[in-house]
Amino acid sequence: MMTQILLIAALAFGAGDARDGKAKKASPEDVKLVELFLKTSTADLPPEKVEAFLGIAPEGLPQKLRYRYRAKRLELYNLMQLAEGKKKGSFRAPAADCSPVNGSKETDVEVFRKTAGFWAEITEDEEDYLMKRTKCTEQQLMCEFSLQIAYDKNKKSSGRARYLFLHPNDPLNALVVEYRKKIGGNTEFFGTGGFGPACSQ
Repeated sequence: MMTQILLIAALAFGAGDARDGKAKKASPEDVKLVELFLKTSTADLPPEKVEAFLGIAPEGLPQKLRYRYRAKRLELYNLMQLAEGKKKGSFRAPAADCSPVNGSKETDVEVFRKTAGFWAEITEDEEDYLMKRTKCTEQQLMCEFSLQIAYDKNKKSSGRARYLFLHPNDPLNALVVEYRKKIGGNTEFFGTGGFGPACSQ
């Protein structure tokens, strides 16, 4: 079932969100579809309806569904991104000025707060370690992996400039664990031995 979902999502993944940004009110059928997807686990989603779901403009949905819809859509796009990346292997060759696929990133931290801890939050120091270990720029980590950079739009002086997240299936998480083990003083941890995700220069 999951394979079917990813195959169908790939169609929309390549095309982007054609309707994103439009404020046209969602049809009753669209609202019902969103409600179905929100209450269904990803593995059990109807594959034949994934493309229609991804094409819905969040601005046209009832307010109570918008953030949750964006969170579910983000999960699906990043599952597809990670599946595509797996085919490439550990070494990637993204352009320095690459652009993430439309719909695969979110900049509002409220979207991540609606996922009940699904996304793995990382620190600025951990991101710095990822860039050093992979030799990828921040932009390349966003293009080739699931790195999300979000901001709190409701708190102008929250004391925090931004929030960083990774999808739980992202291979970069192994490097984050490696960093945390080193910071924690675990001398018995030998890391990935220099292997792992990397960008070719």
